[in-house]
Formats: sequence, C-alpha cells, structure tokens
Amino acid sequence: MPKFCIAISTMNERINNIIIPGYDKDVSYLLIHQINDENFYPNKLLNERNDIIYINTNQFGLSKSRNMAINNCDAEYLFIMDDDVSYDIDAMKKIISLMSIENVDVGTFYHNYTNSNSTLKKIKKKITLNYINIAKVASIDICIKINSIKKNAIIFNENFGLGTDLPSGEEMIFLSDCLKKNLNLIRYPLIVSTHPPIASGLDFYSSTNKIRAKKKMLEIIYGRFSFLVKIMFTIKKFKRASQAGFGFKFVKVMFLE
Repeated sequence: MPKFCIAISTMNERINNIIIPGYDKDVSYLLIHQINDENFYPNKLLNERNDIIYINTNQFGLSKSRNMAINNCDAEYLFIMDDDVSYDIDAMKKIISLMSIENVDVGTFYHNYTNSNSTLKKIKKKITLNYINIAKVASIDICIKINSIKKNAIIFNENFGLGTDLPSGEEMIFLSDCLKKNLNLIRYPLIVSTHPPIASGLDFYSSTNKIRAKKKMLEIIYGRFSFLVKIMFTIKKFKRASQAGFGFKFVKVMFLE
C-alpha cells in the first residue's frame, strides 16, 4: 500500500476541534494552522504523535494553506481536507489502491453531508474528468499524486479561495491546470468524507466578490471561449440568483463590470 498524507487546513482555535484517527503505518497527517493570535496552539495529542506534522503560519487564504500542504507532503499521495470534515481511512485506501493500479494523477470522489444527503447520486461508475465536469468537484473530494503535481509545477491559484477577494473557484482552476498538463483525472464512485450541510460554492451571487470570483475563474479556465461559457453559466444560474433577489446584480457583474 503506497503511503498517503491527509492535509487539514485550519485557523486559530479551530485547531483543537480536529479529531485525528488512531495510528496507521500507511497514513500521516499534515496540519496547516493559519493563526493571527499566538495563544492558539494545538492540543497535547498533536504534540505527542510522530505521524502528525504541524505547521503554523500567519499567512491567510485557503489556497495558501493547500500549497503549503503540497510543498510539505513527503508521502506519495495527498488528500485535501478541512477541519470540519470527518473521513473514512478505509475508503481512502481504496482510492489510493485504484489510483496506483490505474496510474491516475488526480483521483476525485464524493462526500456525504451530516444531514444524510450525499453528492453521490445515481452515478455508480468511475468517470474521466474534463473541462466541464470538474465543476462538480469540491476541494475535499481531491487526492493528488504528489510527484505528478510537483513535476508539472501545479499549485492552487492564491488569488482565489476563502480568505481572498475572490472567495471560490480555486479547486476548479487547479483541476483545469492539471488537465492542461495532460494529467489523468478520474472520479471514483466512492464516499470518502462527511461534511456539514453547508457548501460555500452554492452561494455564488450574494456579493460582488462572489460573482466576480466565478467570472474570473471562467476567464482563466476557458480563455478565448470564456465569453460563451459565461453566457451559458449565467443562463443556468440566473433563476437561483434571481429568486434570492440578486438577479440584476449577478448579470451586471458577470458582463458589465
């Protein structure tokens, strides 16, 4: 079994809410702790285990945290997680086994919500990711083969993601960069983690910055075809934005600002 690392992004006092499973010889943990108060230290457990690497930083932004994880991972594979997520180690091992056998550079999967809903619907087979279906992948649904990512100098765009003025889109840009480098991206019909029923990506319209993040994301990914894609995106999402009272603002920012 190839060894893998679970990277957990956290901030300030949230570090002490993280629950680390028992020791497993194939698994290590990388905690990226972004702090603006030196009083926030990890609990005693984190200091007693040699399978946990703890890194603190005063640099903020979720993409910065992801990139620190990539740079500091010494395992073959890296799972990207957050501090409010629980995960299934056995399911992770299945993902790693499949990725290793099939020579996959980026393995993606699905997650449950704590209210019993799931992102895995009727799909029961693996799918190859492309420039369209990468939009459905959350950052906590990603496992990367570290050597492939580092060899191609792929990183998360630090202008995007929570903690920046463009608070979403970083995972889709990252996956599109992997596609542009001709990496092999697969989505497996497996549930790996469980997340609270809150998805920041569903609110793409309630502020100018949230709308602008989608606009800039589409421009980066699709380049000269982005205007057409923005039209299709706006048509698809307009009803939801309009029902929430942000329809005019949504269209204005997408095309006039």
